[in-house]
Amino acid sequence: MHLKLLILFLLISSTSYAEDFVCPDSSYLKSASQSNCSAVPDNLVPSQRDIADKVPQKYRKVVSNLLEEMTQAEKDAVDAQEISTAAAVLLSTSRAGAKDSVDQLSSEGVRLRAALLVILDRFNLVTERIDAIENCIEANSTVANIRTCVSNLAPVLGQATATQMKNAIKTKIDGGLAD
Repeated sequence: MHLKLLILFLLISSTSYAEDFVCPDSSYLKSASQSNCSAVPDNLVPSQRDIADKVPQKYRKVVSNLLEEMTQAEKDAVDAQEISTAAAVLLSTSRAGAKDSVDQLSSEGVRLRAALLVILDRFNLVTERIDAIENCIEANSTVANIRTCVSNLAPVLGQATATQMKNAIKTKIDGGLAD
């Protein structure tokens, strides 16, 4: 009978001493809910609980199955990663909003598209001019002939004024081209 009690006592005491656990993700548990968590020896439980209570989880690491507080350099690296992630999320959200504004049927979306169409028109005119000059160069073998060919091209667009750009945008809007 005493032997059964002794075995029962040993079984109970061997499973109950390890009520605190450290897991690879630096979480600190009162019971092992994950199979990969390590039991904390009784003599280290107070210091491990102190780290778990005072140090945020993001600044804890597991070394030899025990919690340790990260060094300042490691904490700075964690903070830098968090900032980088937050910035990426913010940028992605901002980009999504910017793309949505281009497609909006609101006055802001129409105004934006009209302005972009005016800029695209100017860009296309410049591209056409460059293509015409390249054609003159390819078609003529002497500098004199190239100059004659270029001078016979349509007149060069002058610089656009702010008023001209504004009027061109209004024309795009009035014509329904930016809807």
